[in-house]
Amino acid sequence: MSPTTARPTGRRHRVLATAVALTLGLGTTLASTLSHAPAAQAAAHTPSVLPAADQPTQWWYSAMGYDELHKYGTGKGITVAMIDVPIDPNVPELKGKVASVKTLCSDQSVATARDASADHATNVASLIVGTGRGNGGPGVRGIAPDATLRYYAIGKGANDICNNSVDQTMGQTVDQAVKDGAKIISISLSGQFNQPFFIEALARAERAGVIVVAGADDEGGVYYPALANGVVSVNFVDRHGKLDPDAAHGTQSAGEVDIAAPGTNMLMGAHQGARWVSGACTCSGSSLATPLVAGGLAAVWSHFPQATGNQILQMMVNTPGMKQGTTSHGTRGWVYDFRRVGSGFPAVKQSGGGFGWGIFDPADMMYRQYQQFPDVNPVLEVSNADTVLPTWSQVTGKPLPGQGATATATGTASATSSGAAKAPSATAGGGSSLPWLLGGVVILLVVAGGVAMVVVRGRSRQAPAEEKTLEGSSHGSGI
Repeated sequence: MSPTTARPTGRRHRVLATAVALTLGLGTTLASTLSHAPAAQAAAHTPSVLPAADQPTQWWYSAMGYDELHKYGTGKGITVAMIDVPIDPNVPELKGKVASVKTLCSDQSVATARDASADHATNVASLIVGTGRGNGGPGVRGIAPDATLRYYAIGKGANDICNNSVDQTMGQTVDQAVKDGAKIISISLSGQFNQPFFIEALARAERAGVIVVAGADDEGGVYYPALANGVVSVNFVDRHGKLDPDAAHGTQSAGEVDIAAPGTNMLMGAHQGARWVSGACTCSGSSLATPLVAGGLAAVWSHFPQATGNQILQMMVNTPGMKQGTTSHGTRGWVYDFRRVGSGFPAVKQSGGGFGWGIFDPADMMYRQYQQFPDVNPVLEVSNADTVLPTWSQVTGKPLPGQGATATATGTASATSSGAAKAPSATAGGGSSLPWLLGGVVILLVVAGGVAMVVVRGRSRQAPAEEKTLEGSSHGSGI
């Protein structure tokens, strides 16, 4: 999940430092970007090798129903905090859209850059509040264009994390974001984020009602912060609704992925020298899916300002994109899609693999009634086990109900059509299978050569007691 990564899957910069390593989850096809990569790194694939139907475009706009979503909410009144590496707030996509740029580093210059080191953060931010204006190519439109975006840089790379531990820097940055009024925090980074300072700050944020969204690793696993208890972990899918080959898959991600969103072959921008070129990057990664979820939740929350963050998340897991289709087993049933097409939806259950509850569908969340959902975080495991961080008690400030109890607080509301206002009959812009993928969790900086941080697998959440799937679905296999 690195900053701006157009995915040549094998190309991930890793600059190892004494105590940290940041991993960026986006790959790029730009020659200028590749010039920064070590000679031993594999070259990125180029759009020309893709089938015509899969050439990089801004396909996610129609797939997610941007225009319909924005009829009801654009994020106005919701503050989203984004934690990443340097950003270029002066590109056309972000000009005038970033409310503040901060870093807790004494060297304030690490917050911004006008070269490839800023590609990751710049693209990620554009997916939240982008203007749609570009330079030399199509600019990116944000999913929550009117949200207040506050940006926090943790340094330029593994050798410059405020001259501090990543744990301390990330913990202090999360606290600052909450102090600055963030209702949602988006983290397209992954790595050693299971240490005390960060975990305690995370618990404080969640207790304050802040939604934290982080991406899964782009190398098939799920690590902190996405693995942290109460954090929405995001996987990434392609335009057909299939899990990207680099996304978290199967039993390895069972119980660890919460939602999937677009993140494959997305047309983004990149710096060529000091010049920003829009549409120059064929980017892929959980780093891109993560801001779409964070921003999409902001858009929904702006339409339901009286809802709690927990209720917004309950709406998310109970309203995944679905439609009637033929599964890989040849039977008719409900399969995952980008939009919610039809009526009489079955109860939604978390999958045993990389889709979590399904594909994120903010446009159709607008047709639900938040009052029907409990004020309970559906991704917060009710456990005080030392393998669950932060613990339930750390987050809630309360003793564990029923000593030794361990469960996932999913609430009781189901994703049936009964609670919906009028379900729209929108088409799913290109998705026809059941793909879900979780956005990257390893401080993945994509595009410009990521910063690397020694990635250590975090303590995993307890997997579901049984594999939960949608009726008639075939997780990850398509139809």
